[in-house]
Amino acid sequence: MPIVNRVASALLGILLIIVGLVAAAEAGTAWTGRAPLILPLREWYQRLTTTPLSSRVVLLAAIATALAGLVILAGQLRHWRPKELDLPSEGAVTWRVQRRTVQQQVAAAVARVNGVGLPRVDVRGRRSAWSVSVAADARADCDPEVTRAARRAMSRLGASDDVALHVALRQPRRVT
Repeated sequence: MPIVNRVASALLGILLIIVGLVAAAEAGTAWTGRAPLILPLREWYQRLTTTPLSSRVVLLAAIATALAGLVILAGQLRHWRPKELDLPSEGAVTWRVQRRTVQQQVAAAVARVNGVGLPRVDVRGRRSAWSVSVAADARADCDPEVTRAARRAMSRLGASDDVALHVALRQPRRVT
């Protein structure tokens, strides 16, 4: 969402600059008593003052504006996954690690365990309270090794032992 906010802010800023320049030019021409440069102001004024509020155009414009506002509001209120996760630290400094880094490091550690294939790692939760889920193709007896490998990878990244770890192993398919 931050990227969308930045792009929308940049576009809005550019639009406001253009509108401001056009408005200044139009105000200058109106002040000097000349005809408008770009905008057909007299036609617009005539159309706006003669259009009743019960018009279909007014209704559609109001509905479109309300829908756009609701879409923007929903995008802002939606809970997005944090890109960074808090690590335990002492003092006033908070250390963070990127969620994607945790996923990649734990998946790589689990993949190095003999008999494990296709590890998939997901990090869920809030920035300060998160958990790790590991799913892989492996025999059930590989569970302790997978758990140890995932815990080691998480501790190398600075995660505490309090971070919940869920391991789900699926029996690998036989190839005949």
